[in-house]
Amino acid sequence: MWAYSRSLPQATRPRTSLIINTILKLVSQGYRLLVGKRRKVRYPGYACDIARVEVQWLAYTAFQQVLRRRQAKHADVLSWLDAETRVMGQERKIRHGRVSRV
Repeated sequence: MWAYSRSLPQATRPRTSLIINTILKLVSQGYRLLVGKRRKVRYPGYACDIARVEVQWLAYTAFQQVLRRRQAKHADVLSWLDAETRVMGQERKIRHGRVSRV
């Protein structure tokens, strides 16, 4: 997404709302792939022990690391990501021993 956005002319770059919605949909799809029935059928005995909030935190942190390279262009998205990860940290639903780095 970052490389695609970077390759576009300034006038046609995606809006902040589109980038945020893309991140939200990507996280949702990634979580569904992890816990889906198809995976359980394909791999008997598979049990996903990752919470949705942990997948969100991991994805948001990864996006933060990539988008910080060009802070000025993505300031609104970065502030949204910072706020979301801050809320997740305050809720204490993330098991930091399991997801501590990206």
